[in-house]
Amino acid sequence: MENIRKRAEAMLKEGPEGQNSMSGEEARRLIHELRVHQIELELQNEELRAAQLEISVLHEKYVDLYDFAPIGYLTIDAKGLIVQANLTCAAMLGVERSQLIRLSLSHFISKEDQDIYYAYHRKICDAKAPRSCEIRMRKKDGAQFHVHLTCAPVPDENGRIIEVRLTVDDITLLKRAEDQIKAALGEKEVLLQELYHRTKNNLQTIRLLFKLQAGYFKDEHLQKIFRDMDGRISAMALVHQQLYQSQNLSSINLHGYIHDLVVLLMKSCEVSPDRISFVLNVENIPAAIDMAIPCGLLVNELISNAFKHAFPGDRKGQVVVGLFRDAEGKIVLSVSDNGVGVPEGFDPRRQETLGLRTIVAIAEHQLQGEVLFETSKGMTCRIRFKDRKPNSASAGNA
Repeated sequence: MENIRKRAEAMLKEGPEGQNSMSGEEARRLIHELRVHQIELELQNEELRAAQLEISVLHEKYVDLYDFAPIGYLTIDAKGLIVQANLTCAAMLGVERSQLIRLSLSHFISKEDQDIYYAYHRKICDAKAPRSCEIRMRKKDGAQFHVHLTCAPVPDENGRIIEVRLTVDDITLLKRAEDQIKAALGEKEVLLQELYHRTKNNLQTIRLLFKLQAGYFKDEHLQKIFRDMDGRISAMALVHQQLYQSQNLSSINLHGYIHDLVVLLMKSCEVSPDRISFVLNVENIPAAIDMAIPCGLLVNELISNAFKHAFPGDRKGQVVVGLFRDAEGKIVLSVSDNGVGVPEGFDPRRQETLGLRTIVAIAEHQLQGEVLFETSKGMTCRIRFKDRKPNSASAGNA
């Protein structure tokens, strides 16, 4: 302060001549101006002190938020050395914060994930944009833990990356939970596969018992009943076979299922493809088991009905199976034949045959759909119903 005072007095002496020869009025005005300036400076000093206090409070809040945040914060320089860290990150690594400074971050990266980290760091510097990744880090005592890193590069005025700011989120518990869920899902899939496999085998056993039992009867009507039951059981067994063989245990593809079912029906009914040909206009629609089985039973009943009645003797013909979604998103299943047709006045709903009654019951009650029969040329049955999206619950309820 003395040096400043001496410099001010020296400058005053070196001022222009006559500066001390001011009048009394001028001196009073000068003193007034000086006092005004003095008061202004005092007010400004008070404002500066208040601003400084506010800055100090905000700084303390920032430090608290930074240090005691629930996730770790790090800042590394262009060489990958730690220049700043919060207390949370230091606690994660099991190191005093002061000991972290100037250490390489790679020192705390698991050896198995070093290449991942270096590639990740290069991508950040090349892209000059925030990026995220998951790696394993290690504490001072060597214990490993999983983290989710989010890094934001800090460029200088020339665009050169001078720092990288990182958030370090410990996701070890989340990873353990994910592993437990994966293990549980894997176990569930194994159990479901075993369930489908056993169900298919049990249905095949039932088929065998029906065939053995049918051998004791000579009555053609009873033989027909057993054959019809065998076909229905085969349709259900085929669903479980495809689910057992499928990687997606919650659904099967109706296109492949219907194709295999048609082949099975032709073989079991000993139908020659030279006499009755098939056209499949079936979309790739995934179906849960509670929709696939009714669809299979409907196809089984309708095609079996065509075999029995549409092409008597050696009559040749064609059966068309269609499956698609209409404009409203509903599924339409149809089976048409160009056979002999039906007598005039024929009403499928009033027939006493079990096959037609089964078709209506399955379509209206199990699929909650609409059934339409067309008998102008051959016979066509069209069933329209809402789609049921396959999910894990469907598989679990199988």
